[in-house]
Amino acid sequence: MAFRLGRTLAVRFAVTMGVALVAIVLWAYQGMIQILRDQIDQSLKTTYEVQASTLALQGSIFRLPKVDERRFVEINRLVVVRDVTGHIVQANAEQAMDLTLDSTAFRRALAGRTTTTEGRWRGREVRVLYGPTPAGTGASAVLEVAAFLAPLEAASRRVLFRMIATALAVLSRRWSAESKRGSAASSGWSMCRQKSAQYRNACSITREIQRSSEVR
Repeated sequence: MAFRLGRTLAVRFAVTMGVALVAIVLWAYQGMIQILRDQIDQSLKTTYEVQASTLALQGSIFRLPKVDERRFVEINRLVVVRDVTGHIVQANAEQAMDLTLDSTAFRRALAGRTTTTEGRWRGREVRVLYGPTPAGTGASAVLEVAAFLAPLEAASRRVLFRMIATALAVLSRRWSAESKRGSAASSGWSMCRQKSAQYRNACSITREIQRSSEVR
């Protein structure tokens, strides 16, 4: 009975700690994702400001050197200039000439507002910033800066797996400790029961001896 009680307490403790660890891991993971997205947004904003200044000074944006298609995702910053109709008139990479267009964000940029959104392009998730071009840049109307989310997703998965592995290691250690504690408590209880039985047996023998003495 004592052993079953110890095991039950150990199981309950392990389940409670497991639920708490899962909640902590999910909370930390969501926080990490938000931080990484904030960093991407800040990077998009910085790229937008640099390219807008370059466009204002030179009349064209800075172009990237030719990149191998296999490393295309690693560029992770694609910039295009659109006219008022949405057509691309400039791009910082040849591959960006078919960059997707979000009509709602584009209209906001035409109205002078900067907007960040997400979409799909070439089968991959992208984070995109739309903003107005500087005044006096000719047919240019909107700057669009895009970043692939694949590196973010890969990094977040690696961190999540490490978090889960750490949580499982902690849970395993605690389970082992609680199991040993339960076993120790069970052994102690068994020993107490044994000593108690021996004491009762001794008392019984003593009473029998006393009765025998009285009869005599």
